[in-house]
Amino acid sequence: MLMTQDQLQQYEDNGFVLIQDYLSPREVAILRSGLSSVFSEDSPRRVVEKGGEVVRSVYGSHQTNEVYSRLTRHPRLLEPAKQILGSDVYVYQFKINAKAAFGGDLWDWHQDYIFWNKEDGMPSSRVVSLSIFLDEVNEFNGPLLVIPKSHREGMVELPGARGAREETYKNSPA
Repeated sequence: MLMTQDQLQQYEDNGFVLIQDYLSPREVAILRSGLSSVFSEDSPRRVVEKGGEVVRSVYGSHQTNEVYSRLTRHPRLLEPAKQILGSDVYVYQFKINAKAAFGGDLWDWHQDYIFWNKEDGMPSSRVVSLSIFLDEVNEFNGPLLVIPKSHREGMVELPGARGAREETYKNSPA
C-alpha cells in the first residue's frame, strides 16, 4: 500500500502520520501471539524494568522469530517507508516495547536518532521509524506521546537524558 498525498503531506508537516486500523485484528492477533515467547527469552536482547522482572523491551526479534522477520519485509510497511525516503530501505533496529499500564518506568521525551547518532555513529537522520500498536492506546496504559513539528528542531540534547538511558539500557544491544 502506498501512502496518499494527504498522508505524505501530514508526515512532512508534523513529522509523523497515524494510520488507524492499518493491520486487521487478525494480523494484530498474530503479532501478539509471539510476545510471550519473545518476552520469556533469556537473552541480552531482553531489557527488564529496574525491578528486574518485568520486560521493558526486546531487541532484534525479527532475527529469531519468523512472524516478526516477515513483518520487516512486508510490502505494506516497506512501500510507505520507501515513499518517504525515496530509496530502498533496510531495518536498522527492531524493538518491541512493553509498557505496562499504570506501571513500569517512564520513557522521557526523547528522539531516537540522537542515540543512534551518538552511540552508533549513524551519520544522518534520513530514517523512518514505524510503530505498530498491539494494544489499545489510551491515557490509561502508557501511551506514546508525539510532539508535532518537533522534527524541525534537529537533534535536541536533553540534560540528564543520556545518563538515564545508559542506566536503563546498560546491558542491552541498543
